[in-house]
Amino acid sequence: SMILVTLAAVGVLGWRAAAAPEALVYETKFATTQRVSLADGSQINLNGDSVIRVSYTPMLRNVVVERGEALFDVAADAKRPFRVSAGSTRITTLTSRFSVHQNAADTTEVLVSRGQVMFERARSPLYFSGSGARFVRTLWAGSKANASTGGVFVRTIGTPAVHRRLAWVNGQVSFLGETLHEAVLQINRYNRQQLIIADPEIGRLRVSGTFAVTDPQTFVASLEKALQVAAT
Repeated sequence: SMILVTLAAVGVLGWRAAAAPEALVYETKFATTQRVSLADGSQINLNGDSVIRVSYTPMLRNVVVERGEALFDVAADAKRPFRVSAGSTRITTLTSRFSVHQNAADTTEVLVSRGQVMFERARSPLYFSGSGARFVRTLWAGSKANASTGGVFVRTIGTPAVHRRLAWVNGQVSFLGETLHEAVLQINRYNRQQLIIADPEIGRLRVSGTFAVTDPQTFVASLEKALQVAAT
């Protein structure tokens, strides 16, 4: 199932989540990952080139994703919600497993692999079911949401597809029918030597397989064999 919601204006007023003085800052460099254990038992996996701020209060567990991607495995606490803010988007849960990828220009992707989360887009004159000051939707396991200044797009892709998208936690990228263009974008996120597709027609070919994120040579060799393409 899928829903497309178009924002009526380009400008979006985001939540400006001010980090408390005691906020903990975690940052990763390009092509590196980090696992963070929080005091409540929650776990965070940071992808490369990412920055988050963590600040807990007696009423709220708060995380701000300033840049990059993080996977949250949230420990249950019925009295203290876990909230992640990323630009004009925020996600709230009591216990679940989900990722947030904050790109440039306030573009955010959310994937849910377990449980449920409340997904919100900040106040703006958007159209959803006729009215509403913001986009609000419950996302279940297997859901994917993309939000930008142009709108919010939510669809169900299934938990296996979500798990493939999160293979980076184990140092891998996993594909099952994605286009070569999409696969190369993923591989390039982890390597300074960037792969380039010279022919757009080749970019539309479909790719399947699991590869180490830091081994583009094996990825290219597999393409040459499976797709009969030439690499230079």
